[in-house]
Amino acid sequence: MKFLLAAFSALLLLSGCASSIYQADISAIEKVPADHGFVAVSVVNNVEILAPLHPNWNQVWMVRIDNRDAKKAEAIAKARAKGVKRPDDEIDYDLDIYTLSPIAAGAISSQSFLGSMPAGEYRIGLLYSFYSDGNMSSSLSMQVGLSTGTFTVATNTLTELGSIVFQPLLTVSSPSFWTTSGAQNAYVTRGGKLTDLRRFALESYPKLATRLIDDVQIGWDSDDAKTEQLRADLYQLSRANAFSNIPHRLTRYGKGAVTGRFGLLHYLDSDANWHTESLPTDGQLAALLEMPNEVIVGGEFGALFAAPSLAGPWQPIEAVNTRESIVWLAAGKTTNYALTQSAETFYLYRFDDIRSTWRRMHSLERKKSIWTGDDEILPFLTSDGGARILVGNKVHSFHPDTHALTITPAVEELIKFAALGQGSLVGLQTSLWDGIGDQVVSIDDGASWRVFKRRLNIIGDNKADASLPTRLADGRFVTLGRRDAAGAGDDALYIVTAAAEQLTNREKHQYHGVTQTSCETLLAPLTHDNTLYFLCDQGGIIRTADLGQNYETLTTIDTASMQLRFLELLLLLGLEQ
Repeated sequence: MKFLLAAFSALLLLSGCASSIYQADISAIEKVPADHGFVAVSVVNNVEILAPLHPNWNQVWMVRIDNRDAKKAEAIAKARAKGVKRPDDEIDYDLDIYTLSPIAAGAISSQSFLGSMPAGEYRIGLLYSFYSDGNMSSSLSMQVGLSTGTFTVATNTLTELGSIVFQPLLTVSSPSFWTTSGAQNAYVTRGGKLTDLRRFALESYPKLATRLIDDVQIGWDSDDAKTEQLRADLYQLSRANAFSNIPHRLTRYGKGAVTGRFGLLHYLDSDANWHTESLPTDGQLAALLEMPNEVIVGGEFGALFAAPSLAGPWQPIEAVNTRESIVWLAAGKTTNYALTQSAETFYLYRFDDIRSTWRRMHSLERKKSIWTGDDEILPFLTSDGGARILVGNKVHSFHPDTHALTITPAVEELIKFAALGQGSLVGLQTSLWDGIGDQVVSIDDGASWRVFKRRLNIIGDNKADASLPTRLADGRFVTLGRRDAAGAGDDALYIVTAAAEQLTNREKHQYHGVTQTSCETLLAPLTHDNTLYFLCDQGGIIRTADLGQNYETLTTIDTASMQLRFLELLLLLGLEQ
């Protein structure tokens, strides 16, 4: 009932009309009405999460528009027959709305929606997210409308809409972001078709092939050239400013890399110069492997690319189906490893050459952490060249030569970690309080751990609390912490260093420069020499080579250009706010 009430409120926001809401469910293809067609769309949120309790959208609402005049005329006729005297434009009429739910798949941050609806003309009405745990409920919605355009559904045909992007222009964590509306907050626009949604739909629902007419392809309806160009500009701006938050340590082709949504790849060359590449995918990139003669990058929808260097050119490789995301790649002693995730399972593969057939070694059921809601799986390569995977309170170790599996109890149950090379690992423990416990450090491939004690404020230090420590070239470990308790004097958030044997003794810690506001996520695998890298809340990346005395901005999010183009689009569509 709470869901229905929240949905009805969103409906009033969308149309101001009473409407008929239908679930566009295709879980049983044989039960889909004969006069229906099918629609597929991928949604990319260009932000870490929408809001607490709302990591992604629950539904995409499609509004039928070709029968709108007929429904309005019918409602007016009924009203007049009953003696209603109100003007025509004050008489409510029904809209037909079809709600699509995301397909359960192995995606990392993207969402794919597939559903069926009667042949006709439609537009996307809104993106909708709802949360309820029995004690509380909340909902979010983002109106879409004509900013993406209209599309046609034909009987027994797949309308492939490609990717649409939800692009915040302000910080989504701001209290007013979701309570006010306007062009200054965010936009939704349509993009390209770099993700093969037809293949994804058929691999997700094999029986769908029995209903589709071969070789018939439908997408968005065409608009005038200026409107199409502004939408394309917004899409390209979102791609160029894609949220990138997965860091990678490099040893052969540079000093480090960061992968993100929309196929964005930032990397540091051997001289620590910053570069950006855009790979031909709309999905999230998550895995990176350095080989002697090429570099490999993998991600959502089974995307896999190879290039002679991080500067490209990138060539696609097919290794797994589109329902698996490649989340980890590593070069072991006698073989190479790949870890993928599907909707319910993690798969560990090994291969000799990236283009050869991957051999599946092991599978693990996907389980969400009760502490954070994230997957309980942390893979890394041991110093002897074997694969090791931390899964909750178990350690799955694979022998570097025989690949034999050994399962042992975990010394520490972690929710996040990073491998820094030469047996050094850094992680975050679990906690009964808020899910995030102490930072821990290992210098023996996780056989033993040391706690890195630090002081943080209970309120306001969420990013620093969830950030990993890192290690400098001289062996000191680095964290973020406060010198004094809240309200007790010096309350700045400092860069803090300590030797491995002094991690638990705060009196021995050294306090250096302070962090920059809203840039408090330390990207541990990027650390080289004495240079530290930080992710900012909106997606920018900064660095410091002198422990916080000075900072250099490497990338920022160009919201000004996005907002300007979006306002131009609204003016052109007659929707200026």
